[in-house]
Amino acid sequence: MVATHEIAFSYEQFEDVVKRFATSMPEFLLRHKSTAHLAFALQRLRLLESLDMRFTVAIVGQMRVGKSTLLNALIGENLAPTGVTETTATINWFRHGQGNQCRKFRVHWTDGSTADLPLQKASEWIGTEENASKTRCLDFFADTDFLRVANVVDTPGTRSVIEAHEKATQGFLGEKLEEATLRYGGSADAVVYAINPVGRESDRDMLQLFGERTRLPGASAYNSIAVVQKWEHLQPDPIAEVQRKCQVLKDQLEGKVAAVVPTSGLLARHVAEVPVQIWQQVTDLCSRSTDAGLAALLLSEQDFTDDCPGAGLDAATRRGLLAAISWKIVPLCISLARQQGIADGEALRSSLLAASGIPALRDLLQKNFFSRARLIKASTILRKAWEPCEIALQTLRRESETQTAMVKQGREAANAVAARCATDAGLNSAKNYIEDSLRIVVRDISAVTEIQREVDALKYRVTRNFDLFDADIESLKLLETQRTTFSPTEAQELERLFGQEGPDLWSRLGLATVPPDIATAVTMSRERFTFWSLQKQRNYGDKAEICAHAGDVLDLILNDLETGTQ
Repeated sequence: MVATHEIAFSYEQFEDVVKRFATSMPEFLLRHKSTAHLAFALQRLRLLESLDMRFTVAIVGQMRVGKSTLLNALIGENLAPTGVTETTATINWFRHGQGNQCRKFRVHWTDGSTADLPLQKASEWIGTEENASKTRCLDFFADTDFLRVANVVDTPGTRSVIEAHEKATQGFLGEKLEEATLRYGGSADAVVYAINPVGRESDRDMLQLFGERTRLPGASAYNSIAVVQKWEHLQPDPIAEVQRKCQVLKDQLEGKVAAVVPTSGLLARHVAEVPVQIWQQVTDLCSRSTDAGLAALLLSEQDFTDDCPGAGLDAATRRGLLAAISWKIVPLCISLARQQGIADGEALRSSLLAASGIPALRDLLQKNFFSRARLIKASTILRKAWEPCEIALQTLRRESETQTAMVKQGREAANAVAARCATDAGLNSAKNYIEDSLRIVVRDISAVTEIQREVDALKYRVTRNFDLFDADIESLKLLETQRTTFSPTEAQELERLFGQEGPDLWSRLGLATVPPDIATAVTMSRERFTFWSLQKQRNYGDKAEICAHAGDVLDLILNDLETGTQ
């Protein structure tokens, strides 16, 4: 059994667990012919190389849900092609780049070759273009703050009218354990799943697929966020209505995602690109128009540009507004300005940016993912390798059972032959052959048992470390709903204990990186362990679960400190 003090309490320790797994597991599997092919499968995953790769966020969802528009808003650059038809035809990677690199994109052809082409030629890969069928993936580059932290992947829409697009997305998420999938499967460390305001069964199906291929069995949905797109038209109040729908979808997708939030990539890109003078005209239109005049303007796009009594701006100015702002968001902009009494263009732009949900999504990604990027990446790498390891354990168990049965039959045969040798000396060679064969099978059983023991031990340590991390995430989620039942000081302590400020032992305790006296840390841990254990007994439900995990963490810390491993 693995000792408690082998729990990883730092990024470096957890990465060491991953490295030990990545190097030792293939060695164990190569020791027997029945599992050797799985060792090669693990090696093709390039686990150690993946550990050094940049954190990756995948944007997935059904076609025409606005994934590319969302991606452009998220990264702060118009790189992903957008349109009313199905545009994304390949797996498209968006990476940090500088200078001339940002004026080109890179094609990875299916034959293994690459080519750097001017950005203007990217349109040749849109929709059903022939080039897409010959392409493995595309790389785009931009010098933005977001891409300095993480890569982003844009995938073709699910439920696609183009079969090849659908297969590309499912291949990226890891539907089959084949060579292409070993390269791309589970490549994302986190997923942002874009959905329409009305959830569909297929949304849950795709999230289930992602969960099965990127999480350990029974793990939480911490690396998945659902965002509701294309809600700008909802009535009567788009913002209030989308919040209500998000709650409904959160209930429908319970256990599949960590959060459901509203976003409008379209609104965010308008805020970034439309000058403040245009937003000032919107506020002027609201303040100068009569209620009846505004109601008439908002009946349709055509009505908005027609002559209208009570309109605060003339028809020519309103046509100029539509040239700068998509009609899809004009009613929302006017509604927001009216509701909040905004008369300043810059203030309206700030309110619209907040309403777009993009800043909130970035904050959520930072809180849930980027602050723990190294830990999540290490966990993701282990999840990618889990299937071949499970297959290996099943194979070894079957091999052991088969050989044990062979030994039983062989011994029965040996006894039968031995009984006849007294009267037929010619059977001695058969007896010796059977006994020699039995010794070989017994040695093989011993080897299989030893490999199985090593694999189980390594799996145990990996699972134990993952379980701590997973329980941290679950407890932080519960704490969000139960925060008011704790004092502010207690809530802050719980966040620290659950690794919000870092998974290392000292960050969990809220102490200096290298405390001058280990005894102080032990005394403090014992005191807080007693406190949270009592709190667990005095409460029930979610609050009791939170207190229980606090006690579990402190118990692990005490074991770690008392064994002198820190």
